[in-house]
Amino acid sequence: MGSNSIELSGVITKSYDTQSIAGLMQEDTSSIFAIFVQPKNSLSFDTDILGMMKVSDIIPPVGNYKIGESFLEGNDFFATFTPNDSTIYFMSSGSVKITKSSSSKIEGTFDLSGYQLTFPVDSTKVLNISGEFSTIPTDLN
Repeated sequence: MGSNSIELSGVITKSYDTQSIAGLMQEDTSSIFAIFVQPKNSLSFDTDILGMMKVSDIIPPVGNYKIGESFLEGNDFFATFTPNDSTIYFMSSGSVKITKSSSSKIEGTFDLSGYQLTFPVDSTKVLNISGEFSTIPTDLN
């Protein structure tokens, strides 16, 4: 299996080895492909977690996908990061690059930038996230 890692810079600065899970979630008439990345050996969702999602009824093929406004049309990924607290960071730019894609393996890299979700928006609380993931796709329902 390939590498799993994450590096954070900006309002949070740290890096660590991670574990990832990816797969399809199907709800009624829509499907979402999701990749979740969290610290290695973490057994719960009560930890740092990066979620990257794409409207799709298949595992996305190899390619470079933007983080962007065309999420609902199925063209782009949507991503959020939640550290081990109630803070949410909305990733507003960057990309997810899938380098291997099959029913037995999905691998790639990500390079994201976003801000802490507050009202009103505080554009000074920027978080940059980069890393790589490698996992076996599974059914997330």
